[in-house]
Amino acid sequence: MSLQEEVEALSKVPIFERLDMAKLKVLAFTADRATYAPQDLLCKEGERGDRAFVLMSGEAKIWVETNSGPLHVADLKRHDVVGEIALLAGLPRSATVIAESQVEALILNEDVFMHMIHEFPSVGLELMRSLAEKLHNTTSRLQDVANLPSDE
Repeated sequence: MSLQEEVEALSKVPIFERLDMAKLKVLAFTADRATYAPQDLLCKEGERGDRAFVLMSGEAKIWVETNSGPLHVADLKRHDVVGEIALLAGLPRSATVIAESQVEALILNEDVFMHMIHEFPSVGLELMRSLAEKLHNTTSRLQDVANLPSDE
């Protein structure tokens, strides 16, 4: 993927869509790139969250460990961001992310990510909206699971 294609893709990511093209170009230029094959781990629950991932292509699934085993809690697709919660909070990762198909991702390290939030308040605002939506979706999913009939 060319730098210009990465910039265009980043412009479609909700937390970055208000940034002008010059800032998106700097973001794309400073990001690392990675390709993950199906079933590859992007990140693992419990590990240190030192980077966020922007999916440029492909799909992935988010899993959390429960007493009953792994629980699928969300799907990721192109233009989704994952890993930002652990990065922001300085906490271990709260979930495992596994590639469902081949995934191309831009990787934003902690310094780049925090610089974007500090320098561009619109990124911080969109990030808060994104996190609120993720919390709402996760809570709804957990309520659905809690309401499943038990195997008695």
